[in-house]
Amino acid sequence: MIENLKKYKTFSFPLDGVLIDEIDGSINPNKDEMQELVKELIKNGKQVFIITKRYDKNDYDPFSRKNKNKKELLEESEMAEKIADKLNIDRGNIIFTNRNNYFSYFSDTDTHCHFDTSKYEIALLKEWKPSIKTFNIKER
Repeated sequence: MIENLKKYKTFSFPLDGVLIDEIDGSINPNKDEMQELVKELIKNGKQVFIITKRYDKNDYDPFSRKNKNKKELLEESEMAEKIADKLNIDRGNIIFTNRNNYFSYFSDTDTHCHFDTSKYEIALLKEWKPSIKTFNIKER
């Protein structure tokens, strides 16, 4: 697969359901393959991002009703940091969307490639950022 990805400079992978199991605990049979792909991309000098709808622990606001408690926020963001460390992804390349959709976090560029399992997120990317190459890892 890496041969087909040479023209892309940056890559993004959602945390839940792509790099790890689903947030509800269901098994992701593709996580090992996706983690190996990330390692290979980094080895080849590509820039890799983890994007997640989880909250960033630094965005904790005790007065906001939408935020979870601080312990839950720490657990959410620590999982992203743990996987980033395991895969040698710079922690600065973790994008926490705080439950927002992904498309608003990317520039519309033909040098970016996004892997996902969500048909909805892929449809939004295709509509709002049509130059970004998307792969649904469940439909390969």
